[in-house]
Amino acid sequence: MSSVRIIVEWGFGKVKNVCPLLNSYKYLQLQKLDVNMILKVVVLLTNIHTIINGSNQNTYFNTNVPTLERYFA
Repeated sequence: MSSVRIIVEWGFGKVKNVCPLLNSYKYLQLQKLDVNMILKVVVLLTNIHTIINGSNQNTYFNTNVPTLERYFA
């Protein structure tokens, strides 16, 4: 497996670790919860956490993390 692919998949793993609800299939059934809204909120919060704390992806790809002001602009 490509090392770049592994790095990108860490981002998806981080989203699943932030919200254990996404690992529980009994709650993610149609018409029980608004799964789309939950996923958008979890990804937004994960992005904020990454901006504040940095990530391995930024180190690997040698990129700068944007500020919160720039992210929400």
